[in-house]
Amino acid sequence: MRSRLSGLVLEVQGHSVDAGSPIAMAYRSEDASLSARQHFYTDDVTGTVRSVLRNYCLNIDKGRCKI
Repeated sequence: MRSRLSGLVLEVQGHSVDAGSPIAMAYRSEDASLSARQHFYTDDVTGTVRSVLRNYCLNIDKGRCKI
């Protein structure tokens, strides 16, 4: 998913891709091992945003959001 405002994409951060891994905005990577961390989709049934890596959905912790 790419931001229309900045062109940045969502990316799973850190070494782990398990539940609870942080998500950040990043520049799109051409590196195949990193670009897999940048693939998300909208689930048509639940309306949630999910990572292609593990099919986990985003869960926003409002206390940790920065704008």
